Amino acid sequence: MEILPLLKKADIFSQMRRPELEIIARYSTFRSYNEGDEIFTEGASGEELYVVAEGRVLITRTTEDNEQRDIAVFLPGESFGELNLFENKPRNANAIAEKETTLLVFPMEGETFTDILARHEDVCARMLYKLLAMISGRIRQTNTLISDKAGWVDDLKNQIYTDKLTGVFNRTFLEEEFPVRMFDMPGVSLVMIKPDDFKKINDTWGHEAGDEVLRIMGNLLKDFIQTDDIAVRYRGDEFALILPGKDADVAKERASALLNKIRLMELDHVTGGEKLNITASLGIESYPGSAGNAEELVKTAYERMWKVREDGGNDVL
Repeated sequence: MEILPLLKKADIFSQMRRPELEIIARYSTFRSYNEGDEIFTEGASGEELYVVAEGRVLITRTTEDNEQRDIAVFLPGESFGELNLFENKPRNANAIAEKETTLLVFPMEGETFTDILARHEDVCARMLYKLLAMISGRIRQTNTLISDKAGWVDDLKNQIYTDKLTGVFNRTFLEEEFPVRMFDMPGVSLVMIKPDDFKKINDTWGHEAGDEVLRIMGNLLKDFIQTDDIAVRYRGDEFALILPGKDADVAKERASALLNKIRLMELDHVTGGEKLNITASLGIESYPGSAGNAEELVKTAYERMWKVREDGGNDVL
């Protein structure tokens, strides 16, 4: 039985990429039960979550009259036990195999979620944030839930959405969080940004110099943004600037001002004293406008950015 396809079926792991699923699989194992076997009982340690590979699991709870009340049934591809793992609390229900059952167990014996979290923060952060989304039912409710949780949950969310090299938001934020926030904004403009001839920096002075230029650009964007603006590293050497409440005209003024600042960046220390200035290609799209959602907004601004680049760069479209 293969672990990865089974993990992909479970809601809590369904949005993870293959490398992340491979990490989860590394700490998972299969466990088999006969019909009527107890998987766990009320009060037992809640240090594992389960995905049903085969069979059926019945969840019951003891009533005040000391009777067992059925509260849920889990079938192949479904997961259970996440809340206890997340909250590190004892079980508040019983789980029984209704027929011959095989479960995928995470984490396997000898491992703890806390230890795995320390080794793989990104993966566990994504899993925990997905769990919050499952609990609340939809992302807006998740955001409310997160605001009521302890500060470490905010840290996990930042782990998911922050680019480690530059300190600005990352592509995951643009793809997952921005589409939700967008419709709460009184209109929004998006500026996509790509330095011109960035490959020359890597080829001439090395990738460490290239990374340093990206850090400098990240700092420039953080200094440039105003209240409610959002800076994003999209991928590689590409960045984005989200401008809530700004129409196309204002966005063009801001983009032109940003381009001037990019032209004036001091980079001589990166090259060991050799003179270096860079330019950039910027593309803009606004909502409401021809783009009806966040995906179209990003796509159009990105295409305009590349049009500028193909026409020689150093401009705003």
